[in-house]
Amino acid sequence: MKWVKKLFGIQDPIDKKRKKHAKLLEEAFNAQRKGDLRKAGLLTEKAKLIEKEILEIIENTNYESR
Repeated sequence: MKWVKKLFGIQDPIDKKRKKHAKLLEEAFNAQRKGDLRKAGLLTEKAKLIEKEILEIIENTNYESR
């Protein structure tokens, strides 16, 4: 079933949040490299909030890690 979801690009909410989390961390890293520490801090905080959401979803459901 995983291959069908992958074929059509269907993701569950946790996968979407993980992708967004990774993107925010990458943007924060790039902002820090450019010297924009304020933006890097804001992006890191957003990433932390998404990480908390992911953990809450995992704790509140019977989600199995793949």
